[in-house]
Amino acid sequence: MRKTYKFKVQSQSNTIKLGNMLDDMWDIHVHIMHLQRWQWKLATRLCSEWDILCFETLNIEGMKRLWGRKVSDYACYQFIQILEQKCAKHDKIFVQIGQWTPTTKPCSDCGHRNENLSLSDRQWTCPKCGSHHDRDINAAINIKQAGLAALSGAVVSPSL
Repeated sequence: MRKTYKFKVQSQSNTIKLGNMLDDMWDIHVHIMHLQRWQWKLATRLCSEWDILCFETLNIEGMKRLWGRKVSDYACYQFIQILEQKCAKHDKIFVQIGQWTPTTKPCSDCGHRNENLSLSDRQWTCPKCGSHHDRDINAAINIKQAGLAALSGAVVSPSL
């Protein structure tokens, strides 16, 4: 009698563990589903608001070495593919510039290249023209300029 009771307790415990594991798997599935739906909605909104979309080709493998697997979890590459499909569907222009095109170091106002800029520097002032830059906004402006230059047929050189 005691052996049977012990077996039932273990069986119930395993059933509860299996139920919890299935609940966790379902939560992960729902999270991924919401993330994918969000990417499609964002791509649709960007295509409806803008005629030309310029992006920088990212070196995902290099980013993984720096920041780990979480870069893959953000699904950057998948989002770029979705955006490219949406642009083709809505007759919008999708431009990708090369990953080696300098975007953070050159000043977006005068073109001076700041060689002393490191990854930890989030803001900097151009020594040539004196304009103050946020690193990400300056890179976005440079990506836009390089994308428009590539679109017009001009050669985008790594020296910008």
